Amino acid sequence: VELAMALANLGTTAIIVHQIPFFTSSVGLSQGMAAASVTAMTLLSLLGRFGFGYMADIIDKRMVMAAAYAVAGVSILLFATIYEGWQIFFVLPLFALGFGGAIPVRPAFQAEYFGMRAFGAIQGLVFTIAMLGGVLGPVFAGWIYDQTDSYRLAFVLLSAGSLLAAPLVLTVPRPAWAAQPSGG
Repeated sequence: VELAMALANLGTTAIIVHQIPFFTSSVGLSQGMAAASVTAMTLLSLLGRFGFGYMADIIDKRMVMAAAYAVAGVSILLFATIYEGWQIFFVLPLFALGFGGAIPVRPAFQAEYFGMRAFGAIQGLVFTIAMLGGVLGPVFAGWIYDQTDSYRLAFVLLSAGSLLAAPLVLTVPRPAWAAQPSGG
């Protein structure tokens, strides 16, 4: 689970950190419009948070988390294809749904699979490992930009993290208590 979160964070944090520079340098948006896109992405992520959070209450959390990571991965890949401002209206909402969708599912997944006894300690460990991806992704994207004068290659490469995280989450075995039939 920690590895999946770290992989998914590679691309999502790179997009969040480099969104304004990408939109101004590669797409031609003004600073104001690029900044407004961050606000829009944050607000749109609420739809992902509510929607995926609701789904996690009724569907296997592994499936919901994998879906959020897959949506984020596809949208990060699509970021590399944005050349004109109007394309943002299709890609940014998709990214916001995937990014936002993973946020409420992570702690619910953790509670279901590891219980509540050491929730805080486990949360600290999970997020420490996951933040490695959150730190490395933006640095890598910046380095690629410095080498190529473009973010596009970075987005293509970093999308692989989320796309790999999706099936990785599905390999986590169901918790023992959930796998046993309820005798009653």
